[in-house]
Amino acid sequence: MSLAVAMALELCAGSPGPAADDRPPPAPAAERLPLHRYQYDFVAMGMKYLIVVYAPDEASVARALEESESCVHHLDQVMSDYNTESELSRLGSNSKPGLPVKLSPELYEVLDHSLELSSQTNGAFDITVGPVISLWRTARRLKKMPAKDALEKALSRIGWEAVKLDPVSRTAELTREEIELDLGGIAAGFACDKVLAILKSHGLPRALIEASGDILVGDPPPDREGWKVTVTGLSGGTEDAGARTVTLNNASITTSGDARQFVEIDGQRYSHIVDPKTGLGLSRRSSTTVIAPTGWQADSYATAVNVLGEDAGIAWIEKQPGCSAVMFEIIDGTEVRKESRNFPPVTH
Repeated sequence: MSLAVAMALELCAGSPGPAADDRPPPAPAAERLPLHRYQYDFVAMGMKYLIVVYAPDEASVARALEESESCVHHLDQVMSDYNTESELSRLGSNSKPGLPVKLSPELYEVLDHSLELSSQTNGAFDITVGPVISLWRTARRLKKMPAKDALEKALSRIGWEAVKLDPVSRTAELTREEIELDLGGIAAGFACDKVLAILKSHGLPRALIEASGDILVGDPPPDREGWKVTVTGLSGGTEDAGARTVTLNNASITTSGDARQFVEIDGQRYSHIVDPKTGLGLSRRSSTTVIAPTGWQADSYATAVNVLGEDAGIAWIEKQPGCSAVMFEIIDGTEVRKESRNFPPVTH
């Protein structure tokens, strides 16, 4: 979940037009009409969704927005770990070793992405971390450390390798008892991807979707170079010396860290981000912003990089096509920034 990305909806200056030989093919009829900015928001999956879209008129966008909101509410019924009747919860209840469960296309897709990422990061991202997440939700509310025996038991239930997918039958099997799945590190970005796909299917590619700080953009606004997004350091303010603005098109940007979501227990600060290996909330003050081609990648990669840490995380993200990251960390009272080689330049 994004914590420290401040979205700047103002748009950057347009670039010169292409040379005559390089001009793109004529735009669809709707695109040749004057485009107006429309904004729509709704609450789903426990967070606020904001959609900004450019269209010739309100009638052109109304059906797409209605379909987008319906899609996100549907995905909540698929992926929620709070709702005991969601498809994800029913998978946890119904699947036993040797008993695979048929999945919807959406749940299969998001589980497939998640398990691939778990494999790539050696478990730094792990959707079976649910038992530990539950403990830390209580710990944050009571401001009290989880009991040692409870934490050990929860850790024994973690292990992404226990989730087996069959692409032919589109089923999942949980090969151990008491597996508790949590898609909190990927669900919002995944939902943003589906919303942008709906908007594009309605001929509305010039759009921005934001879900609690996770941001996905399509084509740039009319006559503009792209969408401006301001990335801030751990202070979270746009006046922060570490703040910088980047310009994005058909990309996603997400921040993961403890700038706002943390708890202090016995003088120690713990992030809401849990290391699946230790079962503890991250205790270092850090914030990671990832830019990626899709929402699900930016959302989940930001969590993974934050857990991996500065050196290993940045080294890993540099190997991912089309991805980049910047990481802020407090070291000896000073905020230190490290970014991948291909992080976008500052725009003004």
